[in-house]
Amino acid sequence: MHRKPPLACLAAALVAAACLSSLTLAAPPPAQVKQPPQHVGTLGPAGTVQPAPDIAVTGVWIATVPGNNVWTRIPPDGKVKVGEAIMLGCDVGVAGLVPPNSFSVAWYLDGVKTCGEWWAGLHNAPLCEYKWPSGQGHTMYIVSAVSGAGAHTFKCGVVGVQVSERTTQNNSAEFHFSAYSAPSFRPVEKKLPPAPPGLVHP
Repeated sequence: MHRKPPLACLAAALVAAACLSSLTLAAPPPAQVKQPPQHVGTLGPAGTVQPAPDIAVTGVWIATVPGNNVWTRIPPDGKVKVGEAIMLGCDVGVAGLVPPNSFSVAWYLDGVKTCGEWWAGLHNAPLCEYKWPSGQGHTMYIVSAVSGAGAHTFKCGVVGVQVSERTTQNNSAEFHFSAYSAPSFRPVEKKLPPAPPGLVHP
């Protein structure tokens, strides 16, 4: 058997020790938190992929009944009379597959949830939320009124959403308007001067 000289063995051992001392162990990578996959689509009919659902309030408006007895929308920052019947309208758009009854529409006047009549006569029970889908397409409205003069804000929003939307930034919209008090006229009793002497009324 061929044996290395003792000095050669010692030299080899020193080199191996030097190599081991120069090794450094890197810190383990930080644990990666697994994020759920982004909801970019939902399975549609016949296995087709549809856009992710999105519920948007696409328009808010107010209508009044002027002298022509027809509901007429007022412009933004328009004016209504205090106590006058006003229609609070909300247009809703739906993208992607949204199952029926997966959200409702609610109305707010100056930040307070407001109930009103569904316009089919004032004998209806007050409506505070309307469940989608509506029987009126994608337009939902109630009839209400404001009780004080000054600036007001009407907001329409979707509530109770039961689907995972691609964004919730468009779930409400606002309409700014003002109300004024109609002047009240009181009959003023005028005191007429006395009739001249000798004048006889017919």
